[in-house]
Amino acid sequence: EPGEFTKRAFLNGRIDLSQAEAVIDLIRAKTDLSLKTATNMLLGGLSKKIRKLRSSIAQILAEVEASIDFPDEELDFMPPDEMIERLKAIAEEIKKLIETAKEGRILREGVRAVIAGKPNVGKSSLLNRLLSEERAIVTDIPGTTRDSIEEYINIGGIPVKIIDTAGIRLTADPVELEGVKRSRRMIEMADLVLAMFDSSQKLTEEDFELLKLISDKPALIVMNKIDLPSQISSEDLAKLSSRRIVRISALKEIGVDELKAEIVKLITGGKVISSDSSVTINLRHKDALRRALESLSYAMDSIDRGEPPELVAVDLHGALNCLGEIVGAVTNEEILDRIFSQFCIGK
Repeated sequence: EPGEFTKRAFLNGRIDLSQAEAVIDLIRAKTDLSLKTATNMLLGGLSKKIRKLRSSIAQILAEVEASIDFPDEELDFMPPDEMIERLKAIAEEIKKLIETAKEGRILREGVRAVIAGKPNVGKSSLLNRLLSEERAIVTDIPGTTRDSIEEYINIGGIPVKIIDTAGIRLTADPVELEGVKRSRRMIEMADLVLAMFDSSQKLTEEDFELLKLISDKPALIVMNKIDLPSQISSEDLAKLSSRRIVRISALKEIGVDELKAEIVKLITGGKVISSDSSVTINLRHKDALRRALESLSYAMDSIDRGEPPELVAVDLHGALNCLGEIVGAVTNEEILDRIFSQFCIGK
């Protein structure tokens, strides 16, 4: 049965549910960085944070329930303002964990790096150079690539999904037009963009349209065909924004190593992922954390409005249960079956 031994370890209390999921990440790790992160998760990196958060909420809940059980006793209960401040601090810690969801997805699935540009600037040639193999068809005919091509590579210990897209231009060809639409969608979904330009040709409206599309994206400007005389003026270069410009010749294999180094810098420099990805979450964790955050928000609102403590207690219990789902303190068979079905037999 898939996941039989890991599930048995979870049911016997040797590991919690987040650690069991880390076993899957460990098996599927594509690079040293994702392996390191999965190992830290297996050793309880996330578990410790969740236990600390649950303990903090439980302390506040104990105060609230004491005020319910002993309303007439002259006990020194926590003041409402202090209770709200403590809950705010817990909420901030949860928000920080939620922010690691993108990094978790990147370490599991790879950085989505989209090669974008108008037709015939050398996008497919660059893909082939990055892969060190002839994966994409390269011709002098603009519009050869009409659909995206995706391949994984390992750059500096980071899994990168390189996506070669159709050239972005105005076209009446319905098939090519669909490819252009997909390219735009790929740019929207990208973690970073390699915006390619042909240095042997003057910049066109299509080039400036690309700059608009990547305005809010981490990106590198890749100036291709530097083996040919440049036709781009210094004024036009200034218009290419303040982003890092990497000059290459995909045909002559000039500057490709420098481009790889710049990709790593962009990824690890905080633009795509942080330098410390020791604890990351998956989509299941993210959903539970969001619901916990919502329950805490309701609890703080109730305290602020002077609502009965019974209402506050309900929301604090809700937050505790949501966090409990992450480590398996609160769960059901459907969730367990879904998680352990991802394992191969014998794990």
